[in-house]
Amino acid sequence: MLAAALSADSLVTGIGAGLNDTALIPLLLCTAVMGALSVIGGSYIGRHMVFTGRINLQWIGGVLLIILAFVK
Repeated sequence: MLAAALSADSLVTGIGAGLNDTALIPLLLCTAVMGALSVIGGSYIGRHMVFTGRINLQWIGGVLLIILAFVK
């Protein structure tokens, strides 16, 4: 479900960029690099948190989605 919502968000962002006079190749490269760095960084942090403690942090995903909804 999250992937579908973020894909729809990216689609609308792409349409908005296409309507403006935006250089699409640098935008695409920057988006790909930032997305990859976010996934790698999140995976590292998640693995580190699993090994260091057994605290229930399942609620963080929900909080981040709510923040993402208001920021976008």
